[in-house]
Amino acid sequence: MGKGSHGSNLNGNYAPIRLSSGWKPTIWHDILDFHAKNPHDAHNPWHSFETKVRGLTVRKELSASVSFVIGNRYKDATSYVAKANHDEMFDRFLRDSDWRNDPTNAEIYLDANQFVLSELRKDPSRSPDPFKYCAEKLFGAKLKGINFLQKSDSLVVAGVELAPHGHQGPNGARGNHRNGIRTARRQVSGHEHSPASREGYLTVGTCHRFVPMPKYARGGASGWAHTHGIVYPNGKTAHVFIHAGRARALGRKRA
Repeated sequence: MGKGSHGSNLNGNYAPIRLSSGWKPTIWHDILDFHAKNPHDAHNPWHSFETKVRGLTVRKELSASVSFVIGNRYKDATSYVAKANHDEMFDRFLRDSDWRNDPTNAEIYLDANQFVLSELRKDPSRSPDPFKYCAEKLFGAKLKGINFLQKSDSLVVAGVELAPHGHQGPNGARGNHRNGIRTARRQVSGHEHSPASREGYLTVGTCHRFVPMPKYARGGASGWAHTHGIVYPNGKTAHVFIHAGRARALGRKRA
């Protein structure tokens, strides 16, 4: 079962609807919005002032995002966190920022970078995951049953590939639904936030609250929807749309 989640819990996420405890495992996408130090706002003083007023830090946002997964997982089932582009903004922050200009986030910046360097010293060919490292350091044993997928990982359930987030397409192209159907195996992805299904490639929606919308998505029309995706035992996939907090109709009231 793939579930779409997008946006920091500090900005507000709806808890996913629990349709059936038998639909396992759960795949989470874009659990981190990284509003605290979004690289697109690196030179935006208004954004910096907003995060200061809200008391938003990198540590708080990482903690809230992982807490969202811990609080909404099926405790008796394995959950997976897909390697997504918003999560990778944390990697970009560690590579491109200067801790001397950001004392608020300096400690987590230095700690995570030290982890990356120590892992590269052990094996220069590996790709360390500082997001996973920080999550494990913050929550320890509470992460039991939650696995952080890497770009090279594969997770196939009933013949459907669930590991890729969808932000990277085939042969180095930018990922989207149109070029996703070119892959050989059916997939469920979570990158576009707008549900779609075509030729065996299904994209889920989001759990993000729409009031307010994220700043980068405000203005103009939107195809975003609160939509999960499920994989049946026979390999068929389907969307589950959420309206007014419900995945099912209310039904007829009994007299």
